[in-house]
Amino acid sequence: MDQVAAAAGVSRATVSRVINNAASVAPGIRDAVQRAITQTGYVPNVAARSLVTRRSNSVALVISEPDRPDDHSFLNRIFTDPYFGRVTAGATGALRPHDVHLVVVPTDSADHHQVVRYLRQGHVDGVLLISSSEDDPLPAQVHSLGIPAVLASRPSGPLPVSYVDVDQRFGARLAAAHLLGRGCRRLATISGPLDIPAGADRLDAFREAAFSPPAGPSSAGASSASAGPASASAGPASPSAGPASSTGAASPSAGPFYPSAGAPSPSADALFTSAGAASPSAGPSSTSGAASPSGGPFSPSADVLLTSAGASSSSAGALFASAGAGSSWAGGSIPVEIGDFTRVGGEAAAHRLLDQYPDLDGLFVASDLMAEGALRALQDRGRRVPDDVAVVGFDDSSAALECRPLLTTVRQPVEEMAAEMAQLLIAHIDNPGRSPRSVIFQPTLVIRESA
Repeated sequence: MDQVAAAAGVSRATVSRVINNAASVAPGIRDAVQRAITQTGYVPNVAARSLVTRRSNSVALVISEPDRPDDHSFLNRIFTDPYFGRVTAGATGALRPHDVHLVVVPTDSADHHQVVRYLRQGHVDGVLLISSSEDDPLPAQVHSLGIPAVLASRPSGPLPVSYVDVDQRFGARLAAAHLLGRGCRRLATISGPLDIPAGADRLDAFREAAFSPPAGPSSAGASSASAGPASASAGPASPSAGPASSTGAASPSAGPFYPSAGAPSPSADALFTSAGAASPSAGPSSTSGAASPSGGPFSPSADVLLTSAGASSSSAGALFASAGAGSSWAGGSIPVEIGDFTRVGGEAAAHRLLDQYPDLDGLFVASDLMAEGALRALQDRGRRVPDDVAVVGFDDSSAALECRPLLTTVRQPVEEMAAEMAQLLIAHIDNPGRSPRSVIFQPTLVIRESA
């Protein structure tokens, strides 16, 4: 800085003000200092600056995986599963304009103490946390540190932390609606591990939709008891009406901060209960949820946003209207096999399903990678897709375009979700007292060749 000051003919303090973008520096002096910085090749000492600003200009993407006996594929999945690459790309793109760097920190429960120590030591300014277990203690541990954090899914307990998620149940219902609309009646599913936050939601919603499709438009505009916080009295948003806003309290079973807990949002329900009522292209719906009286003192300030870019041409309500009586398995259950979100796991799970249910005709697979493996198993068994078995995946990742036939899938906008996580985190870093927010994205159905 002394060399820059000498080259510019100003004081060292003036150089410091220019570097820190102080408004009190005259434009001519600022230009002179900038030229001197270029001439001398000066680069600020990040370590020294962090002592003053108390900022590292880095955030951690922590990927927390539960321990599973005899499963050593965790690190391999991080670097091969398109989901994690999409999260990294979306978050990095949003952080770059803020000159903030992303540090990827994979961990399992055995290493949680090391991660907590790393965060406590101030190496990063905040945390983007992907937690792959309902029982994972790491979200609560990170929250207890007082460090800004945003979760990649709805927390499993009453934790006042911002999160971004996709409406998992709505996505699973879209898949069921499409399969039923094609005339499939012997449905089955390959789920991810049920200790992963999305697993049970997708499986339960697919089962419910397959056996209990909404009856019709008579319930449009009404929110069921399990539908979450918001009254749908505002009705679905029409394309010309703009965003629909409604306010309500969280359901008692949802905990203090679950604006979307346990069921699709009111706008998602409207899609199913009133065919053609709200086109997915109508725009985002906004819902503010307050804490229930029994939920504790925490009350979120922020909105649940349902985005719908790239929507399917058919509304879910229309698909269900043509679906008939739903699945025809005896006993009213959907066969399910558990996979591990890999191609190999999906292939093995599909073989197990076909061993027990060789006449299944519709398959919902909880990730595109597993669906790619399931397609291999169907081909090995001589089953034509989609003529004999229709297949729907979940994610709309690059794997969906690598499948043959091309995979019909439920799209979750992972890059946009990760970018939203990063923006929320920057807001929390800049304003430590900011109230937690939740942002829920609406999935859409991408119809290709497999169903």
